[in-house]
Amino acid sequence: MTKRSLTKRLAVGFLLAAVALSAFGTRALRARASLPPLVFSLSSSRGAAPVIGTSFETQQLRSRFQSLADPASALRRWIERSARAVSLYLGRFPVDRVSLAVYGGRSQGVHGGVTYGSWGDSDPSIRVLLGRDTTLEDLDDDWVLPHELLHLGLPDLPEAHSWFGEGAATYVEPLARARLGLISEDRFWSELWSGLPQGLPGLGDRGLDRTRAWGRTYWGGALYFLLADVEIRTRTRGRLSLRDALAGILAKGGDIDASWTIDRTVQEGDRALGLPILRGLYERLGTASESVDLPALFRRLGVRVDGDAVSYDEAAPLAPTRRAITTAETSPRLDARESAD
Repeated sequence: MTKRSLTKRLAVGFLLAAVALSAFGTRALRARASLPPLVFSLSSSRGAAPVIGTSFETQQLRSRFQSLADPASALRRWIERSARAVSLYLGRFPVDRVSLAVYGGRSQGVHGGVTYGSWGDSDPSIRVLLGRDTTLEDLDDDWVLPHELLHLGLPDLPEAHSWFGEGAATYVEPLARARLGLISEDRFWSELWSGLPQGLPGLGDRGLDRTRAWGRTYWGGALYFLLADVEIRTRTRGRLSLRDALAGILAKGGDIDASWTIDRTVQEGDRALGLPILRGLYERLGTASESVDLPALFRRLGVRVDGDAVSYDEAAPLAPTRRAITTAETSPRLDARESAD
């Protein structure tokens, strides 16, 4: 979830109030209001994997997260894995610096987050809620932090187009984690199978730009990006993918601090591809309401989910595309950095 540019320019007191109304909720913040957040700083040089810094004592972690044997190492690993998944997908870490504030709560696991662009002299920031009973398994299975990190690599769009950023993060987050081996290919397709129907238009729907429904915003947006990924790979015979479009947007300065229009965003993505694919899909799904035959799409991809079982038809027409989607491309800049380390 992101906050619009206007929010970023508001006074500090109102900004904190906005945070209280964000995804992790007023009640969760109030539960630990007497404790300041634990703040991590992530610094990246020319898009390389970020260096993580802290400004608090390790003892603070032990007192807050008692279910973690070594909370300092566990949290650092959580942040590093999330950042690496996003960096490998985009080909670089999306910003030079970002502040990550981890709030404590009385529950278990990682809960909703919010991402802000720069405000005044501050860096972009992410805020998440981490329950005090969080385990290592909860951190390893977390989708919230990589979702928020992906928002750093997309421009700040007007509210009518919030589906673009939320849809991109919803589609790319599990894909980036699957490519890094953090979740299985089966789980990636299973989540799309169960989630995408929530993004289909209902009666009277007038397109993604004109709906604020949760399912349409997140899963309708994710469907846009799955369709884009498939079409890009098909029309370029596997030479390019959605990753190239999103990396192209980022390369032109389209990160969290850039207030762009949707027209410029799809234009820069299509320019990176040399094909008007994002524009065409936007006209079909964004400004109009075109229904997508999901069963037919999954049949063409060769995906079938029956309960917990996922099976694949390797004879399906888009089976090679399906396999390529979850296969990681190389990122020379990141690989060079890690080799030097």
